[in-house]
Amino acid sequence: MRKSKHCSCCLKRQGLTLVEVIAAIALMGTLLAATITAYGQHARQSVLAIKRLKAIEEMDQLMAAWSVSRRRIPVNASSNIDGSQGLIWKTTIVDSSETSLLLCNIVELAIFDSADDEAAGTKLCSLQILVPSKEE
Repeated sequence: MRKSKHCSCCLKRQGLTLVEVIAAIALMGTLLAATITAYGQHARQSVLAIKRLKAIEEMDQLMAAWSVSRRRIPVNASSNIDGSQGLIWKTTIVDSSETSLLLCNIVELAIFDSADDEAAGTKLCSLQILVPSKEE
């Protein structure tokens, strides 16, 4: 019997084994799933950031309109914002014992997104304003 000139340990492999292929596919699948998840989160955060910027612009316009007209800031009131689909402003008095000595109230102006499925909507931004108390 004639021996081969090459032993099996010296032969060069050609190609990949099935285990290596399966491991590569699993690794690629994991990376793809992580990428898709990160992209989805990025898209949600981008939409929320755009809504918040719009809410800040609307809040600035509300404050400018109230300031120009010299009207008092409405307290414990709310309304839809004209021209902005789904945005609602709401004002509430913030309880504070320190401001009663100054004859002032802290009023919080908040902008909500009523387009959300939640009953109260999502608060996009808020601002606290020091206003004189109503003269009794």
